[in-house]
Amino acid sequence: DVNGEENLATAFSVFLLLCCALSLWQISRHRLSARFFTHWRVLSLLFVGMAFDEWFLVHERVNMFLDDHFQTTGFFYYDWVIPGSLFVIAVGLAYRRFLQHLPRPTRRQFLLAGALYVGGALGMEMVSGFYIDSYGLDNRAVLAVLNGIEEAAEMFGLVAFLYALLVYQQSLIRMMENLRSLQPISKVHSSLRREQSELVSVRRRQK
Repeated sequence: DVNGEENLATAFSVFLLLCCALSLWQISRHRLSARFFTHWRVLSLLFVGMAFDEWFLVHERVNMFLDDHFQTTGFFYYDWVIPGSLFVIAVGLAYRRFLQHLPRPTRRQFLLAGALYVGGALGMEMVSGFYIDSYGLDNRAVLAVLNGIEEAAEMFGLVAFLYALLVYQQSLIRMMENLRSLQPISKVHSSLRREQSELVSVRRRQK
């Protein structure tokens, strides 16, 4: 049962979320990431929060609370998708400039991974809610398929995002190595300039 509490699928999702959080934190420590340091750190903490939510089912508790106060139907049968959607929009707007500064391949990978994950977590949850509201809980086979698609989309999204993070992190390491290799050359150039200036000053004194 891929929708059961604390099962293997949930544990694997939590593991992937924490791996993404760790990779984001490491990227934030790079000197080349200083411009968007806060964005990397906040995103890392956000993934830790998502792992906490995945394991302790916080969104389901929120859904139970909202059910006591609102009666939503159709695609919003699960009430939590409304604040969840607003939160995704807010994060997207806050990270618009951050995404624009990324290399084009990395930006595309981030967007693809985000679309997969959000499509699973929110999109398929809305589809499942619409089906339950319309046809009830009798057809367990259909519900199992919908839940399976939701879990698969989330996992593929997390795997794609983790891959993009590791590739980007590797590119930062290579860039830092290239900068270090250029430092001795710059030191040679600066010493040559000092020697030239000293020769010019000596010639002027001789004149």
